[in-house]
Amino acid sequence: MRTNCRSSSVIEISTPARIHIDLVDMSGRLSRINGSVGFAIEYPRCHLRIAAASELKIVGVEPDEHSYIRRELEYAASRLELQDTKFQLEVLSSIPRHAGLGSGTQWQLALLAILGRLCDKRVSVEETARYSTRGRTSGIGVHSFHSGGFIVDGGRRIESSQPAFKPSSFADPGDLPPLLFRCAFPSNWGVVVFIPEGFRGLSGEEERSFMQSNTPIASEEVAQVCHSLLMETMPAIVETDLDGFCNSITRLQNVGWKARHWARSDLAGLKQVAECLTRLGIRGVGLSSTGPTLFGFYCKTKFPNREEVRSKLIEGLSSAARGDLHVTDGANRGANLIALAC
Repeated sequence: MRTNCRSSSVIEISTPARIHIDLVDMSGRLSRINGSVGFAIEYPRCHLRIAAASELKIVGVEPDEHSYIRRELEYAASRLELQDTKFQLEVLSSIPRHAGLGSGTQWQLALLAILGRLCDKRVSVEETARYSTRGRTSGIGVHSFHSGGFIVDGGRRIESSQPAFKPSSFADPGDLPPLLFRCAFPSNWGVVVFIPEGFRGLSGEEERSFMQSNTPIASEEVAQVCHSLLMETMPAIVETDLDGFCNSITRLQNVGWKARHWARSDLAGLKQVAECLTRLGIRGVGLSSTGPTLFGFYCKTKFPNREEVRSKLIEGLSSAARGDLHVTDGANRGANLIALAC
């Protein structure tokens, strides 16, 4: 059935990037696998504006991004049973791709949400996950889209005696990993995000191959991750204990799934960049998802001037690595979807 879009409507959506701290259980020894922990950040963001048009037009990004955006737009239209893709899509800002910030999830969910609103499909922010290919391994990106905040999800049920560990794009469809814990990110904790040049994250076949060759992980290591997460990370954020929180993040970098990523040969040298951030006063430095983005924290009460923090870090990092540095906050709300007056 053809769905007509409202020609006079302009829809805008803004969604937060996410930091993926870790996958919790990659052993497959119990009844569930994966499980993940992470949080939404205010910047970078995926910020889009869409309206009906006489033909598909994509503005605001370099031409080499058009094929990816067109493909995602056509996928969203097909899932919503739209017969054409005659829209003007303006990209006001975007999240870097293949950087470990969850850009693919935000793009797919954002397009489903704005097309749904534009074409009267009545797709809520929460319902977008049902139409997407996301959230099949980790639920952090989808839950960040829904609500923001600091999040722990419960992974997926094991359906066979030999569970297959796969990235979301290869995993079988299933229920979104359940949200077990959500806490507002403390307003006096600043977040540093550094995307270094010369490194990249894993995606596609490369990520699937890495996951297959590095699982299952010994249950003893999983126990250490679970212990630290339950008895350090989660209580620390509830009590706004920045010291305890950063100590736990550092501990999680050195065991289990995250330790496997730090051992990758293609990330050789990134450890030195992380150590440089630590020397500059950033605490709890970690690798987001498969990288290469590094994240860390500082106390905004002690260092209230964001630009001073950024300038100090850029100067200090200049001898270690080049890249994009953002000083931002945790995001405690998810996607913001609005209709604009024409």
